[in-house]
Amino acid sequence: MSIATRSLCLALLPSWARAQLEPQASPLVKEVPKARHTSSAYMDGLRGLVAVLVFVRHFTLPWQDHIDYGYGYQDKYYGVLRLPYLRLLYAGPLVPVFFIISGYVLSAKTIRHSRASTCSHDALFISLSGSVFRRALRLFPPPIISTFLVMILTHLGLFSFDYAAMPGRQPVHAEALGTFTAQLSHWTSFVGNELVNPWRWDVPRLVYGPHLWTIPMSFKGSAVTFLTCLMLARARPNIRLALLCAAIAYALSRGRWDMAPFLGGILLCELDTRRTPHPVTQSNSDENIEKTKPTNKFFLRALPLVTLLPSLYLASFPRSNALGKNCVPGYVIFCTTTPNYRYWHAVSAFLILFSLSHSPTLQRPFTSPLAQYLGRISFSMYLVHEPLLHVFGFYTVPFFWGVTGTGSGWRYQAGFAMGMVMTGFVLVWVADLFRGWVEVPCGRAARWVEGVCLGGNK
Repeated sequence: MSIATRSLCLALLPSWARAQLEPQASPLVKEVPKARHTSSAYMDGLRGLVAVLVFVRHFTLPWQDHIDYGYGYQDKYYGVLRLPYLRLLYAGPLVPVFFIISGYVLSAKTIRHSRASTCSHDALFISLSGSVFRRALRLFPPPIISTFLVMILTHLGLFSFDYAAMPGRQPVHAEALGTFTAQLSHWTSFVGNELVNPWRWDVPRLVYGPHLWTIPMSFKGSAVTFLTCLMLARARPNIRLALLCAAIAYALSRGRWDMAPFLGGILLCELDTRRTPHPVTQSNSDENIEKTKPTNKFFLRALPLVTLLPSLYLASFPRSNALGKNCVPGYVIFCTTTPNYRYWHAVSAFLILFSLSHSPTLQRPFTSPLAQYLGRISFSMYLVHEPLLHVFGFYTVPFFWGVTGTGSGWRYQAGFAMGMVMTGFVLVWVADLFRGWVEVPCGRAARWVEGVCLGGNK
């Protein structure tokens, strides 16, 4: 095998495979760290799980009709997977979890600086300034590149699945235009007017990536996060806590379910910083619990679980309820407040993360090597999963139906499940490559641009 062929084969392997074959072959391999066990490492694993569930939902929507109806909807939808807790597999509070984690991560440095006994306002300003400057440089380039590739694939006619034959929700997708110049111009308008436009608060159609509606929203949420951190940086701890709670309540009351989770992330980070002023390992957290009195120890261990179970039940609030006219049993009382699932999902997502933050035991599954790996590729997985469905994933279901048949319910679902599993494996591979060749270099480029523009003040 020639050197060029060998290098190409290595480049097409996922990072963990390259690391096994040639640990020194590529700097991208060194970039993949082992699982961390800091106090917030579980958030990385949770983010990876949520990215997988986003893929599951988007794969499922076109093939399963009425999946957003709850158990007992209109007295005729009684599938087992519609039950509370089980429906979290495909219809849980996915986006709010992403937003809360973003708010937590983006505010962590500022909160640590603010709470430090030797707080340096200069250091706080430099840190916050760098975070604000970097945000757009880190957030926008990867989806711009992914949608550029979608534009090329669309023009080549690869987004041509028989969508009309799908029994569920037909996916939004771009259509091939007559010339490449027209296609490129259409994509350029899409990027400037929809993908990176921070001045519009509606949800654009985003034909080159309908799942990317969260990207401009994330940028606006980041701006709200940084502004809130700046406003509260010098506030007294209890005042800061009270103002954060008031801001979250006000955001929800004004219909900003999308901004409330970012503020919730700041609140969660504030609470975590109060409880653990310095980063601790998971084992140290367990030791702290062991040193408490038996009664208090039992209470500390039981409280997160007691909080988590009702939070997951609330997170199962059905997405479709005919604007409150057909609320399913068990959720009628919630519908009297609001039938809009987004608010209940936002609240439940915060309560879930609050529960996890208080229990090293509950965090443990999310700090496993597999969960941490999925967390590292979660952003890339989110970016590439929708295009992959169009050019590969949707075709796997009819293929496996050719093996299982569709003459009965279980045969239909067996072929569907096989297609999902096969596409999932390919998705992890493609996401790993996209991260190594696009996301990581974009992060390095952002650091370089920051260094050029801001000098040494990082």
